[in-house]
Formats: sequence, C-alpha cells, structure tokens
Amino acid sequence: MRHSSRGYAIVLVLLLSAASAEAQQQPASPEPDQPSQTLKQLSIEELSNIDVTSTLKHAEPISQAAAAISVLTGDDIRRAGITTLPSDFAQFLAVCEQLKQAGITPLVLDGGFPNMLANGPFSYGFANNVAARQPDWRQQLAAGRLDLDTPEVADVFAKIKLLPERGYVQAGFLNTGYDDGIQLFADGRAAMAFEGTWAAGRLMGGKATQAGAQVGIFTPPWNAPGKQVVPVLGSETGFAVCDTRHREAALQFLDYLVGRGYPLQQMKRKNIPSMKRLAAPAVNAPQLTAAIAQISAAPQAVPPYYVFLPASAIELLHPLLQEVLAGQATPQQAAARLNAALDHRSGR
Repeated sequence: MRHSSRGYAIVLVLLLSAASAEAQQQPASPEPDQPSQTLKQLSIEELSNIDVTSTLKHAEPISQAAAAISVLTGDDIRRAGITTLPSDFAQFLAVCEQLKQAGITPLVLDGGFPNMLANGPFSYGFANNVAARQPDWRQQLAAGRLDLDTPEVADVFAKIKLLPERGYVQAGFLNTGYDDGIQLFADGRAAMAFEGTWAAGRLMGGKATQAGAQVGIFTPPWNAPGKQVVPVLGSETGFAVCDTRHREAALQFLDYLVGRGYPLQQMKRKNIPSMKRLAAPAVNAPQLTAAIAQISAAPQAVPPYYVFLPASAIELLHPLLQEVLAGQATPQQAAARLNAALDHRSGR
C-alpha cells in the first residue's frame, strides 16, 4: 500500500477589520521585536500588519500578503470593543459576548458535521483538559487505563454545549454542514470559525469569501487562565492504493497528484505546501506559515481526535457530540459513555 499524508493544524479563523485602499498602501510598521511575539499577544491591528516572509522570499505585511476576504468593518470591531485576541477560554467567552452584544454572531458551529465538532472544540478540549494534565496520557490510553469518566472530560463537552446556550453560534447550527459553515463565514455571517489549515488557506487566499476586508487566524484558546494553550497539530492520510485490478492506474494517478499535479492543488487551495517542497513559489496565505511555525514550537501539541481514539470511540463520539448539543445527553453522561468505549476496547 502506498499512501501520502499532509500536515495541518486546527485554528480559529477570525474576520478582521475592512481595509481601505490607503491602509493597504501604507500599512503600519510593526515593532522591531514583533516577529518574536506570539499571535495571541498581538492586537487586532498588529495581527493585520505583522510582516511575514512568504515563499517569494521577501517580507510583506499580512494585510497585503493575505487576501482581503471578510465583510466585517473596522467599525464592527470597535463597536464590539475588541482590541486584542483572547488568551484563555474565559477571555474567549468574553469576546463572544462582546460580539453578540454588538449584533455580530461570534462563531460558526458545524453541528451537522460532527467530524468538525470533534476536530475543533472536542480535540482542543481534550488537549487542554486531559493531555495538559496527564503527561503520560498516550501510554495510559494505549494500555487501556486512561479514565475519561472524569469532571475534566465532562467539561470538554460542557464547553461545547455552552457556546449555543449563550447564543454565541448561528441559528440552526445543528443542521449546518461543513460546506455550509464555510459559506456562512465567507458571507460574513459570523466572526469566527473552526477550520483546519486546509480550509483556512482557501478562505484567506481564494475566492470563497467576499472582498473588501481582512482575515486572520489564531490558536483556539481552550486553556484555563494562567495555563499555556496546548494546540492541535497533526497529519491525515490523504490517499492509499491497495492491491486491486486498478492498482497500476491508481498508482499513476497518485503519482501525478503528489508530482506534476501537486502545484495545481497547491495554487488552488493556497495552503502550506505540506507533502513536498515546490520548486516554484507557492501561492499561499503567509499567516498560515507564521501560525504553523508558532504552533510547531509549542512545548506540547496533541493530534486530532481520530489519531489517538480507537475506532469504537470515534464511532460513538460523533453522534454523542450532537446529542449533547441537542440536550439529549448531559456532559457527564457523554464522558461516561465515551469512557465505556475505551473500556470495551481494553477488555475491562
């Protein structure tokens, strides 16, 4: 079997202020030590203007390097009173409340596509509630001894449930699919959206969104106050070829996708070249390069849920997340049922 994989991170895509032509021509100069700052420490304006080095090998402000693709205006941001990015979950909720009070839907939640619920808020909840507190969580999980029937895991589900309970997500979120969620964000119907870097590049550099403003990304602050956020960073299997009667044709197609055809995919997605280094400059979103570099330097990172959970737990988790959001299961019940799936795997 031959396979290829691509690395990615789960991030929050943030609609920033609309940029005037004058602002784009004369961006504010960043402070000399700004490249050493983390994205969360920067103000909204600084995040828009920070210099990054693109694949063209020269520094340029993000406000020029990344496409202007959102529809929120500077007045929207100022009306909400938001000047800096949240650095923990309590601050994230406060930002959501500010956006809500300003008449802006804070977050797109893909309730109809539980994979994204698990990729985003669940994986970040696990990373910061479980992995951050148990350094040996991988060994415990592999040995069938990791206990998920705990208040910390129940809190992972409770955080997800809290978002719609407080009115921080779009109406009809339980029926919102993956493509629907991307379109809602692209149309400017919400300020933030959980996306993997595979979609974030398209949103920031493609035609999927309306023109006239800027977009930024930051690590979802699912950490407790005073704690460092643990990001979600991993890779996914892209293609596989098995021994079938079409094996040779499939191999030729795969070789094309990761060979001469790869730049075509790269240019369309405007993502970070993940499978190989391109000979020619890639058209990507420089913010992704800066964000991945920051996330990769984190002391601890956790892969998405499907990398470490057994198949039985993954099969249960998807509908379980929707049940919690629909009020059909409590966070405590969800934690107990997910733990039972692990217990079943280990034979206990």
